[in-house]
Amino acid sequence: MVTSVFLVIAWLLMLTYQIFTKSALTSVASILQNLAPLLSSSLNSNIAVAAFVCSFAWMFVLSSVISGLIFGKQKRIFIQFLIGLLLTVTASAIFEGFKRLGFDLSNPATLLSNPYAQIFNNALFSFFFLSLPFIFMIVVDLRVMAKQYKK
Repeated sequence: MVTSVFLVIAWLLMLTYQIFTKSALTSVASILQNLAPLLSSSLNSNIAVAAFVCSFAWMFVLSSVISGLIFGKQKRIFIQFLIGLLLTVTASAIFEGFKRLGFDLSNPATLLSNPYAQIFNNALFSFFFLSLPFIFMIVVDLRVMAKQYKK
């Protein structure tokens, strides 16, 4: 029961992250245009690569955490791969299902025409949103290091 709840939460996090990543990257790139024009230009021209890296980071974090919760300290790489694959396949299937019903989740314009538009136009929020998987990785690593240090 707990495992299925974690899988649903992870899937929802991954789905929302994938939906809004490109919009958040565009917002961050626009604010960087005045501060670091070269970085902004590079980000804009490689937005698909940046979106992939960010989405992959979140997917990696979620699959690691879920497999860790399921198996504890046992490191099961293949199980982590299967969990990641399961999350990806179900997200893709649901994206496609909604698209066939006329609700294209891959097009943030359909979702961002509501109050979320203002949130993702805020570059600071967008930067925080994009940083979440990396922050999570650092926090988990710091906790592990602190536990090892105590021993």
